[in-house]
Amino acid sequence: MKAITAPIMESEPYQAILQVIRQKGFTAVSGLSDTAFSCAVYCLGGRQRYRLIITYDEQRARKLEEHYRFFDRRVYVYPAKDVLFYSADVRGNAIVRQRIEILKRIVEHEEATVILPMEALMERLPELSELEKNRYCIRREETVDTKEFHRTLTAMGYEKKDWVEAAGQYSVRGGILDIFPLTEDCPYRIELWGDEVDSIRSFDVESQRSIEEVTELLIYPAAEMVLTEERITRGLRKIEAERKTCAKALKESFQTEAYARLNQTIDTLREELLELHEAAGQTVI
Repeated sequence: MKAITAPIMESEPYQAILQVIRQKGFTAVSGLSDTAFSCAVYCLGGRQRYRLIITYDEQRARKLEEHYRFFDRRVYVYPAKDVLFYSADVRGNAIVRQRIEILKRIVEHEEATVILPMEALMERLPELSELEKNRYCIRREETVDTKEFHRTLTAMGYEKKDWVEAAGQYSVRGGILDIFPLTEDCPYRIELWGDEVDSIRSFDVESQRSIEEVTELLIYPAAEMVLTEERITRGLRKIEAERKTCAKALKESFQTEAYARLNQTIDTLREELLELHEAAGQTVI
């Protein structure tokens, strides 16, 4: 790679750009092809652990990723949530998985170049400290409370199944706990001896055969926001307060349809959140 980048970094135009950036902190460069742009970003990034490229849409981001990968394979597109994401009935976690995988690399201080479409930039991004705080670690020879395991994973956005088949799922069968972490390529089986972790092994979904034994498993959330009991309680109280204000205004202006729709929507949301945490064995007031 140095055979390509060294002549560029020694050229007068590159040195002039670098000098302006050092003096002002930024500069504007135009007229570069996608390959030349990717090369310039790679060279200007120097020894920086992270690089951020912001572009106008996801299609452009994917194109830049393709060109930049020639210089550095540690490049990732942070996808935006499309309109269907917010109203889809089918639970899909492909976008969330891509986003959390990138955040995981940053939390774990791995080098990365992140390409961010404007749609993703305009959304509220999860705080890295929250992601780091809500990780769940299981170690061999330590004890695990299966009820706590169930509550924690449910709050982290994991879905309980009889058998684990896809990322974002877990199962509890006696002394066997299966979990398919959202950021991993395969599921893991945790075997208990009483309440002590006897072994942790990755396994193949189809054959159920063990792949590799590990001493610990660090599980990242399967959702960008972990719905703890405290967070749900606080959120529902704020929603109820807003509902009273909005409902009063709608009622006084005789907007009966909007009034009924508002109440129905909030009641449905409250029921879904309560059902989620009742299933996890938690109580929300």
